[in-house]
Amino acid sequence: MSTFLTIVVVLVILLGLWLIIRSMLAKDFEGDTKTLAYKDGLPILPRDERGQSALSVETQSQDETVGAEPVKSGRELADETKADALSSLAMVASQDSNAHNTPQDDDSIDILADEPIKKERFTEPSSDFVQNSPVLDRHLEEQQAFDQDNDPLLNAQETVTVVITPKDQYNGLSGRAVLDIVRAYGLKYGVMNMYHRYEREDGTGKLWFSMLGVGDDGSVEGFDLNTLTDSHFSALSLFLSLPHLHALRGFDSMVSVAQMIAKDINADVHDDEGYILDGAYLAKLRAKVADYR
Repeated sequence: MSTFLTIVVVLVILLGLWLIIRSMLAKDFEGDTKTLAYKDGLPILPRDERGQSALSVETQSQDETVGAEPVKSGRELADETKADALSSLAMVASQDSNAHNTPQDDDSIDILADEPIKKERFTEPSSDFVQNSPVLDRHLEEQQAFDQDNDPLLNAQETVTVVITPKDQYNGLSGRAVLDIVRAYGLKYGVMNMYHRYEREDGTGKLWFSMLGVGDDGSVEGFDLNTLTDSHFSALSLFLSLPHLHALRGFDSMVSVAQMIAKDINADVHDDEGYILDGAYLAKLRAKVADYR
C-alpha cells in the first residue's frame, strides 16, 4: 500500500512539473508569436514595445554598419567630400539649364510677339495730322514777328554804343551783379541772348536799346542764363541801333540808365573807343542820333 502511494505522489509531482514547464513554454511561444505577427504584410508590435524594438534595431544596424565598414583615411574622406561638392554643383547647374530651357506657353509668346507691334504703333507718324494747326501757326507767326521787331541788328545801319567799365577793373562784374542790374532797371532777356530795355518796364512797347557783356579778353558776348551766375565780365556794353523810329527817346533812355548803373557800381561811362562821355561828347552823339529820326 505504501508503494502505491509513493507511486501516486511521484506521478502527481511529475504532472505538476510538466504543467509548470508547459505553462512557461506557452508564454515564450506567445511572445514570439506576437513579435512575428503580421498584418497586411507589416509586423505588429505592442505599443509599449515599439520604441524599444526600433531602438534595438537601429542600434543593431549601426553596430553592423560600423563593424562592416572599414576605417577610411583622411585623404579618402577629403576626396569623398570634394566629389560630393562637385556632384552638388553639377546638379545645380543642370537645374538652372533646365529652367532656362523650359519652353514658354503660347500666351507669353504671343505677348512678346505683340510688343514690337505696339512700339511701332506709337513711333510711326500718324497720318491723321495732315492739316496745320491754326493756333500753332498763329503763335509761330506772332513769335517770328516779335523777334523781327525786337532784333536790334536786323535792319541796323549804325549803332551808338555806351560802355560801362568798373573803376576796379581787377574785380570787374560778376554774373550775379549783372542779374541785380537787369532786375533793378527793367531789362528783359530776349533775342540774340541779350538784355533789352523796352518802352515799358514789363517788356512791352517799342525796343529802346540792348545790352551785351564784355569778356575779360575784351570781346563782346551774349548772356547764357545757364552759366550766368558763374560768369565774369569786365564791362557792360549798351547800344542803340539806327535808324530808329524813336531814336532820341531811345538814346536819352540808354544814357540815363548807363549813368545810373555806373553810379551804383562805381564805374566810368565811355564810348567803344574809350573816350569818357562828358557833357560835350554826349551833345555831339545826340545830334548824330537826331539825323536818323
